Amino acid sequence: WNAHQIGPTDVSITIEGVMLQGALFNGGKLVEVPEDGKELIAMPPMTIAFKRIQEADLYIGAYDVCAPVYYTLAREESFGEFSLPCSSAEEQIKWTLASVAMFLEK
Repeated sequence: WNAHQIGPTDVSITIEGVMLQGALFNGGKLVEVPEDGKELIAMPPMTIAFKRIQEADLYIGAYDVCAPVYYTLAREESFGEFSLPCSSAEEQIKWTLASVAMFLEK
């Protein structure tokens, strides 16, 4: 989520105001939501990079999970996917099964 974690790319931008559902983002990684936690959590400002599908992963030496990014909570139209850092291969499976997703609007 910092520009220095992204490998070589032609295009990267920093965005804010994206909402996360199904996990918290703490310490640069996904963590579980407490039972009394909120449904949607505001993500911190993040640097994203655009790449072609054929290109190698942009994260250097890290585990990540691909989370769909939707325009609204209805999950009817997808903007694309963001790679979210996680701790291990087991965490990748856990967050995929938890249906972690991001939203551009509340």
